[in-house]
Order: sequence, then structure tokens, then C-alpha cells
Amino acid sequence: MSYAIYVGRNRTADGCAYLAGYGDEPSSHWLELAPRQEHAADATIDVGVGPEAAMPGVRTSIPQVRQTARNLRVGYSYYRGVPPPITNGGLNEHGVAVRDVWSPSNPALIGMTRPDQRGLNYSDLARIVLERAHTAREGVLLRTLGASRAQVARVLEHVMPRFPGVEWTIHTHDTRAMAIPNILFAMEMGVTHFDASIGGLGGCPFAPGASGNVCTEDLVHCLHAMGVTTGIDLDRLVAVSRRVEQIVGRPMPGQIIKAGPSTRRYPVPDSVAGRLKAS
Repeated sequence: MSYAIYVGRNRTADGCAYLAGYGDEPSSHWLELAPRQEHAADATIDVGVGPEAAMPGVRTSIPQVRQTARNLRVGYSYYRGVPPPITNGGLNEHGVAVRDVWSPSNPALIGMTRPDQRGLNYSDLARIVLERAHTAREGVLLRTLGASRAQVARVLEHVMPRFPGVEWTIHTHDTRAMAIPNILFAMEMGVTHFDASIGGLGGCPFAPGASGNVCTEDLVHCLHAMGVTTGIDLDRLVAVSRRVEQIVGRPMPGQIIKAGPSTRRYPVPDSVAGRLKAS
């Protein structure tokens, strides 16, 4: 079990924010200074946990960024089989601080954790924040069950004026086909960051019947049709979605993978072509 303690700068006499924590990991700790580093275009890092961890999983590799930030961090040697390097927390050159937190306090979540789980472990997340984050001023608003336009408006009108420096991100599921309409409305209100998933993968164990995240290629197609520049190659995105469909072994819920983009042209049926010629 670990704990994080944060004291905002509006609560301190010197106007500085404080981040601290405590953990019960029985291992040695040390302070290290990691320099700013350049990495090859094809560089990767290993993340996750292996079969020896208390909550086992499968180690995977993810792309490394071209440049990682200089940071001061606390490392430690062992905790419940999590593979090193284990990062306790720290501060990077952009002023972003982070503290890793691990907690087994929710038996339901532990019960849903597969023995072949993949992805970042809690320490990976702390280390990657130190290496990559330029700002901590980001807020994420989530909706799984399909909000209405009025509900989105109420939430954004409540939080955006109160936190004017935050870069808000909308995380939507396409339950009841409300994801893209809500994203377009959020754009009108000034939100420019949106979570999405290839092919519309995802779901929610707490909401039976809930759809996956908004489909990336459907959202990109919609934005392109509106004249919004995304810098994303839609054809290559659709190709990736088709590959994912093969991997998971079931059809993806996205629409563009089925019908193609609006620029797709269809051959004229022979019966219609004959009438056109006759006329």
C-alpha cells in the first residue's frame, strides 16, 4: 500500500506546492539525477509486470519518445515482484512532479485483473510522466453511459470557468451513439483534446452493455469532413483498424471500416447504366 500527499500552493506560507508520500515497500531507496536524453526513432521501453509479480502479467514494449526530460527522482529496488527500474516519484525540468501510488484496497478491481494483464504498471507511469510531461495542467472528463448535450454543457460550464488554465480532455464511450455529437459540442465550447480507440475497442465492467470508446477512425473522418486538420492519415488508420479486427477475431463497431470514407465511389449498377445510356 502507498499513499500520496499533496498540498496546494494556496495552502502554504511560501506559495510553493508540496508533493510527498509514504509506502510500505521493504527495499532500499536512492536519489538519482537522470539527464535529458535523445533516443533513436525506433527505440522502445519495456513496461508492465511479469509472471513473478504478486499480480502477474505479461511484459510488453512501447515506443520511446525522441527526447526525454532531465529529472530528479527516487528509485527503489523491490516491491511485490514489480521489475526494475522502479520509480518512486520525482520532479522534471518542466516543473512536473509525480508520486507513484499502488493500492490493493478494492477487491473487485483485483478480481477483474487478468493474469495476462498488459500495459504500464504504476511505477512505469511515474517514470514516463517524469520523462515526457511538459505540464500537469490537464483535466480529463469521462462519460461511459452516453451523456446528452445538456449534460455535457452543464459539466463544462461548471468546471471550465473555475480552472481557466487547465487543458481539458474529453473521454467518451459511444454508448447510445452519443460520443461524436458530444465531442463536436465540446469543441464548440473550446475543448481540443479527445480520447478515442482504434475500431471503437473498449467497454466498462460496471455498465453492462456500454459501448467502447469513440472510434478513432470515425472521429477523424468526421473532423476531416468538417475541414478540421488532424495530421492523421485516415487510410492508414483504417488499415490498422482492419488489422486489429483480425487480431481480436470479431468485427469492430466502427462505421468507416465498414462503409469507407465519404470520398468512396461505387460503380453504377448495370440496370441503371443501361437507362442512363438510353436517355
